[in-house]
Amino acid sequence: MKLFSAKDNKASKPKKNGLSDIKKTLSKLSGLLTRFESLIIILLCGILLALTATKMLRLIDPPINEDRVQENTAKLKQIHIDQKIIERIKQLSDSQTSPKPNFQNDRTNPFSED
Repeated sequence: MKLFSAKDNKASKPKKNGLSDIKKTLSKLSGLLTRFESLIIILLCGILLALTATKMLRLIDPPINEDRVQENTAKLKQIHIDQKIIERIKQLSDSQTSPKPNFQNDRTNPFSED
């Protein structure tokens, strides 16, 4: 019984090296990349701009946290306006008082250089 025949030796070709297949594939891929280089760059820039825009939109309108809102409003000082002060301001505006100085106009300035 023959394990190997002469026909089998001729038919069996030596296997190609896997590294040469990878090199051929990479060379074809590099050829495609150089051919469509500008299109790839434009697409990558567009994708980056879209991601940046979505991130900015998400940061502009954050979800409202009711617990945090209550905490911040509790920290704020409440401003209390006295009604007596409001009445005095109204009286002054009704009496048409003017904030004019009570100085004489003919005063001389001792610091002026004449």
